[in-house]
Amino acid sequence: MRKSGVVLLVVVGLILPVLLFAGGSAEEADETVELDLWIPGSGEDGEAYEKIIERFEARVENATVSLRVIPWAEYFTVLNTSFAGRVGPDVFGLGFGQLGPVLADGNLLPLNEYLEGWDGWDDISPAMLEAGTSDGTLYAALAPEIRALAIRRDLFEEAGLDPDVPPRSLDELREYAEALTIRDGERIEIQGLDLKSGFNAEQELLQFMAHVGQDRLWTDELEPLFETDAAVEALTIMQSYFLDNISTYSDDLEFGDGLGAMGFMSSNAAPELEAAFGDDVVWHPMPNGRAGAWGTFFAVGNDTRHPEVAVELFKEIMSAEGQMVILEKQGLLPTRRSVEEEFLSLHPRNEVFFEGVQNGYTLGSINPHFFQVIDAIRPAIEEAVFGMKSPEQALSDAAENYRQAVGR
Repeated sequence: MRKSGVVLLVVVGLILPVLLFAGGSAEEADETVELDLWIPGSGEDGEAYEKIIERFEARVENATVSLRVIPWAEYFTVLNTSFAGRVGPDVFGLGFGQLGPVLADGNLLPLNEYLEGWDGWDDISPAMLEAGTSDGTLYAALAPEIRALAIRRDLFEEAGLDPDVPPRSLDELREYAEALTIRDGERIEIQGLDLKSGFNAEQELLQFMAHVGQDRLWTDELEPLFETDAAVEALTIMQSYFLDNISTYSDDLEFGDGLGAMGFMSSNAAPELEAAFGDDVVWHPMPNGRAGAWGTFFAVGNDTRHPEVAVELFKEIMSAEGQMVILEKQGLLPTRRSVEEEFLSLHPRNEVFFEGVQNGYTLGSINPHFFQVIDAIRPAIEEAVFGMKSPEQALSDAAENYRQAVGR
């Protein structure tokens, strides 16, 4: 891959704007740089990036961007195929599961040298940058959704609880959940706390882990953190909700179906939940004030012929203006502190979401073995919550399965 240069064109003694282009010093100044931007999602998601592209093309002379929006179900296959043929996009989105393997294959541009003096270093929540960092080098930045404690005001009041006074500890969370559970005999009609027991249940487990002192699933050296005392304690707490008939066994969260009084819900779900339940949905911080973050990463391809220009597009996406457009069209939260006033003015609940991003955490630094983590820990959670194994045994087995899978 050839590094791009910066041409300073002087005409009749006037210095014209800097023109970024790739391919070396022999190219003509009027060359148009064409970038490919790929985004996982639906066609509607593309609306945000069309606006961002418009801003970018107005700011960067002689640069155009071709946008492609690809459904999540097809995205990783299409992306890998493009990388194999060395025709990958210049800038693209990634999920947590894709980030590590794509980096391990050498397909992410190290960004630090291109971001000297970037205002994002000081303005963006450090945890959101750490999630896209490996060995001190930034490869991607996260546009997150976060988990917050959503409650049903009407169900709180029916149970004699104040919906404006949420639980502030795991003990209080359990007390509230017991008081809010509605049963018909042994059958749960309304869960006190809506939890997943299978698919994506590691997200629920991580919430409990963060409350007992551990907010990641692996070390920076990619060793598993499944069998720690904190992980065992967290899974034991999570298991008790199912075995004590407070939460129902399900791969899906059921709060949105009206079957839960509380839930660790995604910020992305806010508009849908509020449309369904109106003012009866109230958002609170997690009991410990910290929020788990997931979402979409943005990165630059290592084989781009135009790294400087591609990084400018990356910066446009992650700018304050770009983040607010993505919020409006996609629901992913801004990570910049400088947008606080504007963001909070949009809705009262955004105070909870803003603090969640600033105090948030993710699964850990970039891990090329992400899928091996998931393949190990999801069965362990199911084995524990169904009472098939003790939490300690299930997590010990999961750690061993992970080590075997990655050759450690």
